[in-house]
Amino acid sequence: MAIPFPDRPPEPPPEPRSLRTAVLLAVLFGPLGLLYVSVPAALFLVFTAIVVGLFTVGTGLIGVWALSVFVAVVLTWEMK
Repeated sequence: MAIPFPDRPPEPPPEPRSLRTAVLLAVLFGPLGLLYVSVPAALFLVFTAIVVGLFTVGTGLIGVWALSVFVAVVLTWEMK
């Protein structure tokens, strides 16, 4: 019995993300900077920023911005 070969070669593992770049993008762009590390986390924090910004008239965005930097650090460390 012959072993079937896959149609395409296996994908290489993703390269680890740079912690320095992840933090810099999160500091500069907030939740949108998380797109470098994790798309679902970025979309969740963008939605959270919109909701929090509406209910706190923009003052709660400081906390969401800081949370996005923290999430960028944690997710980058988990990927290594």
